[in-house]
Amino acid sequence: MKKAPIILATAALILGLACTGSPDKDESTPNAGPQQIGSETSAAASSAPPAGPITAFADGTYQIGTGAGLVPPGTYKTTVPTDSFGCYWERLKDLSGGFEAIIANENHGKGEPVIVTIAPTDKGFKTQGCGTWKP
Repeated sequence: MKKAPIILATAALILGLACTGSPDKDESTPNAGPQQIGSETSAAASSAPPAGPITAFADGTYQIGTGAGLVPPGTYKTTVPTDSFGCYWERLKDLSGGFEAIIANENHGKGEPVIVTIAPTDKGFKTQGCGTWKP
């Protein structure tokens, strides 16, 4: 009977697939900077806090204000990327994540230009699939 080598090979393969982590990398720390609130990831997110206000930002939920690491109130524009499923944004009266926190929201299609004005009274701004917002 030659089943033992097959069983051992199968067990080694299963064990190898289960142990795919890298011992040199700490994967327990999320890669989101302090400017971003919530679980979304952003290409602009980093592990170091920004030196001043955020002037360009992508997908995520951001706190509004004039301090370091915050998105200042103002008018921002973007063009929805052609590889996006669509753009969705929300202006927020608080960062609770609840439906009642939404002041205004919109959806936009691929390739559309989008302009939004974030008021000084807004507490947050959430964006998904819209590309990079710039003043």
